[in-house]
Amino acid sequence: LRVARHMAEQVERSHSEAVRLAGELRIDRYLFHMHNASGLLARLSRDDIPDSMMPALRMQAAREASRLRVAMTSRPESGSQRWSLGRVIANATSGFGHLPLEVNDLLGRHVMLPIHQAMAVQMALITVLYNVQFHARATEVTIHAEDHGDWWEVSVADDGVGFDPSAVHYGFGLRHQVVEPLRSEGLAVTVTSAPGEGTVVMMRSCPEGTSHAGWN
Repeated sequence: LRVARHMAEQVERSHSEAVRLAGELRIDRYLFHMHNASGLLARLSRDDIPDSMMPALRMQAAREASRLRVAMTSRPESGSQRWSLGRVIANATSGFGHLPLEVNDLLGRHVMLPIHQAMAVQMALITVLYNVQFHARATEVTIHAEDHGDWWEVSVADDGVGFDPSAVHYGFGLRHQVVEPLRSEGLAVTVTSAPGEGTVVMMRSCPEGTSHAGWN
């Protein structure tokens, strides 16, 4: 009986922890969609939007509304699920066809990611692409993915206006939807930029036996 009670207590603690983590993940995803939806609403409320941009913004607004409804009603994904990096990139870039976007994922699209890691990368890519759309004024945007055997990388590079990372505090998007979620999944992320020289956001896994701290 003592052994059975001990095992039952362990199961109960594990269940409670799983419920807590699932709740935190759901809140994070809800905040992610709220941030994107509010950004789109703010953009749509402006009277200086070129007519050529309106169809793309309306389509993005419809997608964000759908994503928000799903985030509010869906159950957490099973931790045993895995998505390919190609699927993650395809999901993230859907709705950004109006950007001067080139996707080079042939060398990395086959990499399989645990579902929570895949979702973190997908949300990070979406956030970066919104930043490019609203702020970068880029004429070229490239997403590159590559498998290096014991680690992989995904980068988003644009030739836009750039910024000085030492003088600018990351906003909610970069901080809470790119850097923190990726690092919490054990991934490394770097943001490289300079005024007039565009921006590169690099996301990558870490080789077995290393920590992301040494890769940032």
